[in-house]
Amino acid sequence: MNHPNIVQYKGAWLEIGAPSHRAITDKPGHEDLHEANSNTKYIYNELQSFTEESYYFNKHEDTSTDFQIDFEHSISGANSIKSQRSINKRKKRHSLSEGEGDASMCKLDLKEIERIRTNNKSKVRWATLYIQMALCQTTLKQWLEKRNAMVTDPDKALVQGLRSDAVRQILIQLLSGLEYIHSKGVVHHDIKPSNIFIQVENNGIVIQLGDFGLACPLQSVRHSLAFGTKLYAAPEQLAGKCNPKSDMYSLGIVLFELVENFRTDMERVEYITELRKGHIPSKLFVTHPDMAQMIQSLVQKSPELRPDTTSLLHALKSTETQEIEQLKVQLAEKEEEISHLKELLTMHGIKGV
Repeated sequence: MNHPNIVQYKGAWLEIGAPSHRAITDKPGHEDLHEANSNTKYIYNELQSFTEESYYFNKHEDTSTDFQIDFEHSISGANSIKSQRSINKRKKRHSLSEGEGDASMCKLDLKEIERIRTNNKSKVRWATLYIQMALCQTTLKQWLEKRNAMVTDPDKALVQGLRSDAVRQILIQLLSGLEYIHSKGVVHHDIKPSNIFIQVENNGIVIQLGDFGLACPLQSVRHSLAFGTKLYAAPEQLAGKCNPKSDMYSLGIVLFELVENFRTDMERVEYITELRKGHIPSKLFVTHPDMAQMIQSLVQKSPELRPDTTSLLHALKSTETQEIEQLKVQLAEKEEEISHLKELLTMHGIKGV
């Protein structure tokens, strides 16, 4: 995929050897600790789940030539959430990493892996898959945390004044990225602040959508599989259904976080939980009436009632055009008023400054 609002993934490779359980992540915050019960990224069928962070594949203990891929996750400083999901590979020769052009960086077949394993005296049973992505400056989650920390700052009024334009800019770019992947027949399934990346370029911000670990093609069918991050996932998504409108539901929750301040992470979780039940703070309809109505339409339980990316983008850009026209009219009125005042000054023999 190639789009300015989608994070670029440069390639992937395998490293043979014992896995390292040291995660290269930020220090776990409340969101990470809360994952155990309501904010976990997962795919599960009964007790099996697929979680993020560290992916390893493991050779079967028996002598068969099939490979089993195990996905393992751990959180530093908290009890590990361990889960496994096995994907058996056919015996026939095939590449573990295939792509187009430069994207294809590592090609290993089963025979080659078996040879490496046999030649290694320690009989290494592990290989780690690394995926290289473009370097991003920060995430929306980090940006929101800093902004919320400024609520108690004396310059709160300045932050309030900047927010409306920033929210609109972020939302339009997010919708552009989503519109692109949906046009390619892909559903993201994990839209949340930590998967949205921010770059500062030319005195402006560039928003990019990343982490496609749970993405799937529209034609794929899931049966009794829940997948996504529970706090952000749409109801039908948690029921195992693949629908592009699920991304719109998650976007509605992200938009809610953009326009609402939270003093603590616990408060954020409580507000989002209420939002999922259809309860939107009444003050939001006063402070951000347009955004409140948009959030309300995005978090509808029925996917059919939610707007799609194209219609929402059109509405946002139309509103933006109207605001620009209004500003032009106001500017013309001010210029006319200034011109009139200059004439009055001239009539009274007063030189303009």
